[in-house]
Amino acid sequence: MSWAFVQKANGTVIGESQFFAGFGGNVTAGNFVAFLISITGDSVTLSLNDGTNTITNAFTVSNGTACTSALYYIRNHSGGNPTCTIDSGGNLVDWFVEVAEFSGGNTTSPASGTPTTNSGLSGTASTGSMTPADNDVLLLADMATIVGDPTLTENAGSEGFTLLGENEVTANGARGSALYKILSGAPGTPSESWTISSSGEWAAGIAAFKPAAGGGGATITPPVGSGSVSGITAGPVRGSILTPQTP
Repeated sequence: MSWAFVQKANGTVIGESQFFAGFGGNVTAGNFVAFLISITGDSVTLSLNDGTNTITNAFTVSNGTACTSALYYIRNHSGGNPTCTIDSGGNLVDWFVEVAEFSGGNTTSPASGTPTTNSGLSGTASTGSMTPADNDVLLLADMATIVGDPTLTENAGSEGFTLLGENEVTANGARGSALYKILSGAPGTPSESWTISSSGEWAAGIAAFKPAAGGGGATITPPVGSGSVSGITAGPVRGSILTPQTP
């Protein structure tokens, strides 16, 4: 069985300590769900809980108190559409969150190889290269940056990735970016990079996940997906954001 993209949603929230994430439609039981999180404004200790599923951290990388990039995942979703609460440990921060559902993954131990993370202060951000341990893997990459109103260019086409979502996190121009790539055959040493129009702090990471037994012949042409993310609460205040996203 091969990896395949199913649905996605993304959204931004400014100056809050929690983000509530979920799809507009149900998740299929047994599928893989990823949470790609870009945060600016402070250092954070993240926790995720949807009350039903086990949620695992693939990587978290921070650039001081400027920005944080993180990837969490559910390897074997129970189905339905529970809302996931993403908590920053009480710090009021700015969020860009992408949630994405994929089918065809290994439901017991999907991680393949060691994720790579990187951070810096420059006009080019890069995850650095990693070495997946399996063929036909799903790659997920995320980046957060904080710099005055940048133009962010994902070098996704040349590196074979598909953009899940990119958004300006705050009025001062902080941005988050999330991408995926489904490989067919040997993985090599994949990486992803971004060009930032002006130099600034950034943090980025990449991780790989193996397919279910018998996987192969994957394609990065996704079926049409839909979803939404609703976000944030801080005391009595709650906001809802986003519309369904079509790949």
